[in-house]
Amino acid sequence: MFTDVKAEFKIDEMRPGIFKIDDSGLSNAFLVVGEEKACLIDTANGLNDIGAAVRNLTDKPLIVINTHGHPDHILGNGCFEHVYLNHADWELAKSFILQPEVDAISREHGWTFPEFTDINEGDVFDLGGRKLAAYALPGHSDGGIMLLCPEERLLFTGDAINHHLWLHAPWNISVEECMEELEKKMFLMEKADYILHGHAGDFDDISLMQYLLDALKEIVEGKTDEDFERKGGFIEKAMCHTYKVDENKKFACYESLILYQKDNVRKNVKS
Repeated sequence: MFTDVKAEFKIDEMRPGIFKIDDSGLSNAFLVVGEEKACLIDTANGLNDIGAAVRNLTDKPLIVINTHGHPDHILGNGCFEHVYLNHADWELAKSFILQPEVDAISREHGWTFPEFTDINEGDVFDLGGRKLAAYALPGHSDGGIMLLCPEERLLFTGDAINHHLWLHAPWNISVEECMEELEKKMFLMEKADYILHGHAGDFDDISLMQYLLDALKEIVEGKTDEDFERKGGFIEKAMCHTYKVDENKKFACYESLILYQKDNVRKNVKS
């Protein structure tokens, strides 16, 4: 799947005990180290031994959580014995894990993918001095999970909230449904100051949630005169809706977009 990519990790300590593990520039995993336990959020692309990378950073008992079931966030699961993923993404994740090229890489390294353990909104993981609370946000995938660290006022969002939100795949819910789901989670803006998402170069101001919600509303309301068709990538083509964020606030990226399909904007009308 990513066999033509040079495999290497770049590890940055974003805050004391909070590490970003950039896997070959394709996606990020995050390691949160508490006083008693540590939690790995996503396992990246499976091109590198993320288990060894984590053990070089901490020897504390480890919890592993996938924010969603896409390959660039789960293919390192074979390095671990237990992994959490919301049940709504299990079949999607397995469809990627069972691909021949993934099996070949796993066999080469002697990795075995564990069965998933379910994670749901309301689950809380106590690491000692730091907790991670799970919140569901369907959209980019049906089983998207975000993790709030209240002590750090940080929200780890996977791909559910980021500057390049993909809603154009066959399995995506409608733009309108995604908008409604995000509206339910806007209270998190009062609980966090910054976001770290699955492709982040740095921290993003929590107001990215509001900018994203406003952009989703623009699509639903038909304010799409400047949208254009984008071709290429693993989905042949999709509509692209761009939006801006405040350049006076801290963002890792100032160019933001949503990819979607014209026939999957309003709920209950997908062909």
